[in-house]
Amino acid sequence: MFKIGRPLVLLLLMQLTSLSSSLSISTKITDSPYLHATFDYSAANEYIETHYGQKSYFTKEQTKLCEPVYNARNFYDSKDKRDPPLLEKFGFDLFQLPMKTNWNDLESIQRDYLPELELTLRRIFEEEEGQVLEDVIFWHPMWRNNNKITENRVPLSSSPPLARTSPPAPMVHIDNDVGAYEFEDFLSLLKANSVSTKSVNWEKVGRALLLENKRFVIVNAWRNIHHTDTVQQAPLALYCPQYHSKNDCFPRAKPQQNKSSWYLFPDMTPDEVLLFKQYDRRIDRISDIWHCALTQYQIAENTKSKTSIKQSDRQSLDIRALCIFKDTVSDELNRYHDKRPRAKLSLEESECFCTEQAKERLL
Repeated sequence: MFKIGRPLVLLLLMQLTSLSSSLSISTKITDSPYLHATFDYSAANEYIETHYGQKSYFTKEQTKLCEPVYNARNFYDSKDKRDPPLLEKFGFDLFQLPMKTNWNDLESIQRDYLPELELTLRRIFEEEEGQVLEDVIFWHPMWRNNNKITENRVPLSSSPPLARTSPPAPMVHIDNDVGAYEFEDFLSLLKANSVSTKSVNWEKVGRALLLENKRFVIVNAWRNIHHTDTVQQAPLALYCPQYHSKNDCFPRAKPQQNKSSWYLFPDMTPDEVLLFKQYDRRIDRISDIWHCALTQYQIAENTKSKTSIKQSDRQSLDIRALCIFKDTVSDELNRYHDKRPRAKLSLEESECFCTEQAKERLL
């Protein structure tokens, strides 16, 4: 059983949000939204207030807002080229990664999928940023479908011995509050939930992150695991937050809602993988992509494909990757420093809080 995975499984651990506002490009692809959707910020606001004392982080009066969502596929030209590179500039990107494997069996995923996913991550960071990865550690796989939360659904024969599934998460959330706790807590979380098949030198990992100030990034790899259909019900929406200055980040600053935007990749196929950053040690690199499943929406009248999102079963798998770089981070760019804000709650207290939060909203 995942040692402290339940609140993470249930979506509600919130994350230090940082993003450079010095980006020279707009976050809006077009003035015409693909659809409008209702976003529930109540869990995010409640988490942030309880852990950091920051009230109304996203909204002051209403916790549910109807907002425009933009079609992220419009970033691509007719030759399927990214302009600009999305992972670097927006914190997310969509890639082709065809894969034949048994998506209900972790051993098959470890054998077939994870090696290809690691190669993809290494190639992307090298091509887009000229950065070489020193190590990649996969952890915390999550199977999602429209059923209620179940345990023991996916048979595992190695550590961790059991995995969980969960329904799509409709509340605005982020997966990891990396900076809120001490490094030892983060390391124990990684050890308890690692699914990497290669041997991990945890002492080396600790030395790289804590003593050598190596850059590290947490990426969520999300994909449709339906055998044939595109994602039609509860597609994943991604929030790209913008701040007043490049040194602003959560919890010191709130996103500028009039400049931040929601995005969607409609009709994700089984051959595509969506990568989005959940944390980046460099404060000048976009990360902390808030996200949620869309359950209440209305497709815009001028959208060509009005049948893109239908009522049919969604099946997805997301898995997190800790990417450790060879390069170090300078003091002025390092957000994972000793004086970073810490949560008021301990990790154990936070686990209880998130579990109760999930029971109220999902069960």
